[in-house]
Amino acid sequence: NDEIIIEYSDGSKEITYSDGSMEYHTPTGDIIYHESVNIISGLETSAGIFLFICGIVFYKEMLWLGFANGISRKTVYISNVLVGIVTSVILALGLFLICNFFGNFGVITDYVSTFDQIYLDEWGIGYKFSSGASKFMLNILFDIFAIFDAYIIGMLIGGVFYRANKIARIAIAVGVPVTFTMIVPSVLDYAYTYS
Repeated sequence: NDEIIIEYSDGSKEITYSDGSMEYHTPTGDIIYHESVNIISGLETSAGIFLFICGIVFYKEMLWLGFANGISRKTVYISNVLVGIVTSVILALGLFLICNFFGNFGVITDYVSTFDQIYLDEWGIGYKFSSGASKFMLNILFDIFAIFDAYIIGMLIGGVFYRANKIARIAIAVGVPVTFTMIVPSVLDYAYTYS
């Protein structure tokens, strides 16, 4: 047999066949079958990365521009947050429309958004939406808040960079990526393995 079987400690198991299809056997004996599909996802992440970098870069520039023109720090912060909100809404709506537009014409086939991967019945936790409108609204709100959160985190890191000395800037520039790409996954893996 050309099948790969992975058994988990809770009694569930995954069986992957040579054609790419997969069965997931739950601990209660239910079988969930997934056909072989190639999906495209993660376009929301690119928008989040873009606004994260914008938050870091624009913090100091906008603050200095405000100081040079006699604008208070509070007004600069509020305007930066408003710009982040408007940009997040535009990016979320634009990505949703682009992905569905191209998906309907076969350019991007089988696009699955991050929201769908988390919440939909065939991918995530199995939530059934009462209507397409509620799924659309929750999907858009999820994307808006995820993208806006990336912008706010970028602004916070930009603020820390603005106030920090050279040694602290190097420590942050090295420490944050190392923490979130190496240390946190290792700790979570250890906690999951030995819990």
